[in-house]
Amino acid sequence: MSEALPPVHINSSWMGNQWIPPPGYKTYSARKIQDFFRHESILIVGDSTARRMYGTLYGILNATTDTDNVQEQQINGDNVIDVNKNNETEPCKKEGFALCREMPSYQDDDNDDGGNNTKKNNLFTKHNYDQIRQVCLSDLVNMTEDANSLFRRSLQNYSLVVFIMGPWEVGDMSECGSGLYGRKNQTDDIFRALFDASSNDQTRSRTEFVWRTWGSTASLVDWNKAKSHNDYTKLLIDNREMERHHRGLPMGNVSYIDWGQAMRPRLFPEEQRISGDMLVHYGLEARLAFVQMLLNHLKERRRQRQFNIEPWRANNNHKNGSNSDAGAGFGGGTAKRFMTLTPHSNLSAEEKAMFCGECLWSRTITCETRKTYLRFRYKSPEKSVVSILLSTPACNRAHKFPAR
Repeated sequence: MSEALPPVHINSSWMGNQWIPPPGYKTYSARKIQDFFRHESILIVGDSTARRMYGTLYGILNATTDTDNVQEQQINGDNVIDVNKNNETEPCKKEGFALCREMPSYQDDDNDDGGNNTKKNNLFTKHNYDQIRQVCLSDLVNMTEDANSLFRRSLQNYSLVVFIMGPWEVGDMSECGSGLYGRKNQTDDIFRALFDASSNDQTRSRTEFVWRTWGSTASLVDWNKAKSHNDYTKLLIDNREMERHHRGLPMGNVSYIDWGQAMRPRLFPEEQRISGDMLVHYGLEARLAFVQMLLNHLKERRRQRQFNIEPWRANNNHKNGSNSDAGAGFGGGTAKRFMTLTPHSNLSAEEKAMFCGECLWSRTITCETRKTYLRFRYKSPEKSVVSILLSTPACNRAHKFPAR
């Protein structure tokens, strides 16, 4: 096939709680899932929904006794999806990580290399399988923008990074209050940092970043909020991919899986929802659907990359990234209030410094304002902030901090 397949969420369907992939894609057995992912080093970033996804996928990968009969307890038991929920059951020796394991080992065979075009000999070389807990967009901004963050310093250890979050933002939890800095601005900053991390560093450019779009509770209001963010992230990534294509560049390393749209028929109304132990969690079948979507998505991307196939969106002159679900949903009503945008033009230079990293380097902003910004943005102690600010133009020897 010389053309790109549509994204895996388009034209997918449901039979009961079984997700059915669209034409051109497949449903994979546990053994085929193992064959593919055993050659990966995976980092999952996100909240409790990420932890539960982490556990279910690991349960599949670790089912070595009978891959034709994987039991529910192996992929959905409390000891699987709630592992280290309170940092008690499985302490991670890697500082800053919520969970850290090694990818399960398997004896290699000659039947299928999982689409990775990589054959191993004897026992499979062990790789990382880890999780970093993050619940808010503001946390992701700090994590992805800072070149010295644990996340950025660790990227060379992973071939695949998957972002799984959303409930805290969709639920407007106070911990994620956008304040002066809007969700739209934060989303811009996150993806700008990911695009940069995936293209500028030769080592890290081998890392694939996959954003899982957000689901919602069994509420139309919450779905509209989630969809507004989903539409915007898809637009950012699609536009970036089209720009690369038109410039004659190869496929980028940042992509999305619109899991939220694929899950829409099983999110609400509540009687049709695939529910977990609480409303914001999703049940086993929702997690298994994402495993299937992730494998299909990665295989299709690798096929497109291998044969230099024109991206689906560019090939179809598609404006919104899908046929019936996308659009400028972030433009009005509930969605507009959710996808807040910081009104830069209405703020003074010092007010901008509270959420504008580039403004830190302007000579017109006082050292005290810079210090407040860094302590607020990065939750850093004052000594660390001062050492950073001494390198900025306005905080050198000629511009001291106010006396205390």
